[in-house]
Amino acid sequence: MQDSIIIKREELYEAVWTKPMTTLAKEYNLSDNGLRKICMKLSVPIPAAGHWAKIRAGYVIPRIPLPPKDESHPTEYELNILTPRLTKPQSIYTDSIEIGKRLTNPHTIVKNYLDMENSNQEFKHNQDNIIHLSVSKAVRHHAILVLDSVLKILERNNYRVKVPSDRYKRTVDVSYDNITLGFTLCETQKQIKIEPKTFLGPSFDYQYDGRLKLSIDIWSFDEKIQKNFQDGKLAVLEDKLPQFINNLMLSFRIERRKLLKWEREHQERERVERLRLEAAYRIKEEKRKQELLLGMTKDWVDAEHIRSFVREINLKYSAEALPVNLAEWVDWVIGFANAIDPMGNPELFREYLAKND
Repeated sequence: MQDSIIIKREELYEAVWTKPMTTLAKEYNLSDNGLRKICMKLSVPIPAAGHWAKIRAGYVIPRIPLPPKDESHPTEYELNILTPRLTKPQSIYTDSIEIGKRLTNPHTIVKNYLDMENSNQEFKHNQDNIIHLSVSKAVRHHAILVLDSVLKILERNNYRVKVPSDRYKRTVDVSYDNITLGFTLCETQKQIKIEPKTFLGPSFDYQYDGRLKLSIDIWSFDEKIQKNFQDGKLAVLEDKLPQFINNLMLSFRIERRKLLKWEREHQERERVERLRLEAAYRIKEEKRKQELLLGMTKDWVDAEHIRSFVREINLKYSAEALPVNLAEWVDWVIGFANAIDPMGNPELFREYLAKND
């Protein structure tokens, strides 16, 4: 199933000027405001309010031209088909699930748990694939059957399951398409008031109530999917397993969509930062070239001033020969003027042009 579509700038421009925004937004499963935001992002002009009413009345209204492309606006937009406006979970897993009364060929995680229980070994947190079930003895067999069925169904559908060693080991990690989520199976507890109450002791205690609960470990506040399933008065947990599996699989799609959204936002931030750095570099280069030019013109002016100064010296001593020490100094001054003058020094001029490349 395709999770997203690419909306090109030119195609969107043609679409918004061909049909009303309300009609077009429904085709993309968006709100009017959501479609307007995409148009703003792509710099696509949209018709003014009342445009289509005037068209139906027979008026001819010219389109607002599509602005030229520029680096500050993208040319396409990736729209997720799986939007956060789900009113109910999609049906991904629809098979029925039957749980027997006996455990046959148990899954590795279940087998490791049973081996640990039967050997009366102390539970250790640093052992892989050994789960710690928070259940009472009364429902332990029932919990094992449910857990075994869920693990086998997930693996048959190409999901990888594992109990990590870096937690309290009450969670099963489920991995698919480089995404890892988790689920827990436990027995719910009820609050019991302690009588008689002691002065410093607790007022309440908790005890297992015989109801199993499956929970999907996903943080998502914008999705209307059920995450918790438990035994109830009208339906037992086995009857809810297909919906639990369905919602767990749907959670992977939700996480994939969130990951794609984060990647697009990251790419957009990188693009904006790249444009900012390029603009800053151009400003810096322009300033450097200006400073270099001003420095060259200053050297040229200084060289001309020095030559004028030397001419004044020669005019003052025109009637008589220059003293030897003054003549040597004048020769040095003329050489210095020639050295700093970019107009009379091809090497300096070539160096200036090279720095401007």
